[in-house]
Amino acid sequence: MNPIKKITVLYDERCSFCIGVARRLRTEPTFVKLEVLPMRYTVKEGQYTQVAPLIESGKFVVIANEKEVYLDTKARLMVLWALKRYREFSHILASPLLFWAVDLAFECISANRHFLSAFVAHQKQTPHKRNSEACASKTCDSFGCKDSV
Repeated sequence: MNPIKKITVLYDERCSFCIGVARRLRTEPTFVKLEVLPMRYTVKEGQYTQVAPLIESGKFVVIANEKEVYLDTKARLMVLWALKRYREFSHILASPLLFWAVDLAFECISANRHFLSAFVAHQKQTPHKRNSEACASKTCDSFGCKDSV
């Protein structure tokens, strides 16, 4: 296996949660080149056609060095490994003791990503109306309150 110099993350461009994660990944400092591409557009343009069936079946796909394919939990750990802030964490999560938990957590997020997308979109449309007394006393626990504890 060659040293990894570049990883490509394919994301679902129809999912606002996925778009937000992709946007965030593009801003994170990395150890290797990180390319984040919309999966359906990429396949439509003729790139990565070998993984099209995996993408269509809902797998999370990361491609290293243009040829090595990682799926689901291994793909998610690969993304963490590429990020400067999370590389050490990726090594911890990859241990046999925690690997199953990573799989479970990410599967839960993935299974609910459309709900999370709708929730995020709703939060953007209906901003938190601050209760000045609660916010001022730092006891406001409303989602989206900048003053929440």
